[in-house]
Amino acid sequence: MTAKHLFCSNCGVCSHYIPRSNPNGYGVTVHCLDPGTVSEVQVKKFDGEHWEDFIEGSGITELSMEP
Repeated sequence: MTAKHLFCSNCGVCSHYIPRSNPNGYGVTVHCLDPGTVSEVQVKKFDGEHWEDFIEGSGITELSMEP
């Protein structure tokens, strides 16, 4: 499974995507949200070299309906 990135037809930014770590969910670019849409955003830093280890320990895969 690979991620599917979706781009804005007006400006070209990747506004949202379907992550490979949770194929039943969406990742949203925070800067594309209307002001007041969300009350809090949690940011977790990780290095891209160990991405699989980070995702495995994050619990996000448990949110997906796919195994």
